[in-house]
Order: sequence, then C-alpha cells, then structure tokens
Amino acid sequence: MTHLINGKNGIKILLKRVIQWRVNILWWIIGFYSWWLISSSLAITLNLKPIPDITMGVVFSLINIPGMLIVQLPFLVGMFGEELGWRGFALPKLLDKYDPIISSLILALPWIFWHAPLMVFQSWRGDLPIENFLLNYIILVIPLTLIFTWFFQKTKGSVLLAIIFHSSLNLTFNAYSSALGLDESAGKLVRDNTIYVLWAIAIIIAIHYYIKKRKRIVSLD
Repeated sequence: MTHLINGKNGIKILLKRVIQWRVNILWWIIGFYSWWLISSSLAITLNLKPIPDITMGVVFSLINIPGMLIVQLPFLVGMFGEELGWRGFALPKLLDKYDPIISSLILALPWIFWHAPLMVFQSWRGDLPIENFLLNYIILVIPLTLIFTWFFQKTKGSVLLAIIFHSSLNLTFNAYSSALGLDESAGKLVRDNTIYVLWAIAIIIAIHYYIKKRKRIVSLD
C-alpha cells in the first residue's frame, strides 16, 4: 500500500520509522516500563489478597521485560505487523488530515476489528460472552489508541518504540499475575482497574491536545 500510494520514497520513510531509535531515553523507559508501573501501582493501591510480592515484581520488570522483548523482537511478528500498519502506515496519513484525537478515534476502529475473529475462541475471551468481551475490548482500545498516538508523536514517529510499547503492554497483561504471585481474581481486578487508569490518561492527553489546538487557533487570529 505504501508503495502504491507514495512509491519508493514512501517505503524509505516507512523503513526509517522502523529503525528510528534516536529518541530521549525517557521514552525508552516509558516504552519498557510504563505498563508495569501502572499495574504495580494498582496492586499496591487495591490492597490485594494475596499480598503481591512487589520486590519480585520490580526484579522481573527491570530484568525480564527488556530482556524478553529484545530477545523476542525479531520474532514479534504480530506486534511488528500491527504497528507497521497502525502507527507506521495509517497514523501518519490520518495526522496529515485530522487532529490527533480524531485520528485516534478513526484508527481505533480497524484495531478493534482486526482482533474480532479471535473472539470466537473462548480461550482468548475467557468466560465472557462474545458481545460482553467485544464491549470490554472497545472500552480498552479507544483510550489505548490515543495513548499510542501521543507516544508515537513524542518518539519522533518511531515504529520501533511503538512495537516495544505494544509488546510490553501484552507481556505485562499476560505475565503480571504470575510474576507477583496473584491469584486469578486478584489479577483480573488489576486488569479491570487498568482500564480506568487508561481512560484517565487518555482524557489528560485529549485535554492537552485540545489546549494546543485552541492556542494555535488563537495565534492565527
């Protein structure tokens, strides 16, 4: 698609995004550790039983997350393919026409329906009926898309960092409970409350974008 729309130059720009690693170290830290920090903060705040072993969680976070992501990076076909499409191809084109909030809302739709076929498998959706899982997934993906847009812009359009950000999210959601010794109900409680945190972050980002847009309009006037 990139070649059809933008030719060879478009391919070069896309591949440059994939290897874009020269960003402030802060964004590398956020890419690796933000999801784990959110989950750990929630685990402490919720006063879970059994009490989570936060020390073990910190060790896992500092060592295993970057280690696993770096080792697995060449094999992260799903994350690579998704982020090459969502943030590498689609988002820059949307941002050329729309503001970040509208661009994110548009991009959330294909991201939701990309995973829709997996919802027929009970092992993927758990015990929830398909319609309930779909609703929960929509509620999750909408704030996530805006957060990813903000992260993408802050990392100078790096698809590489988007892949790490996405992979760290999946790894945290899948490995957090076992790493901290949480039972199934405690792990579910953390994941459910994570959605509230994501919406809070997304609302702050949306307000930030809105204020920037208003300032631009005022300056033009």
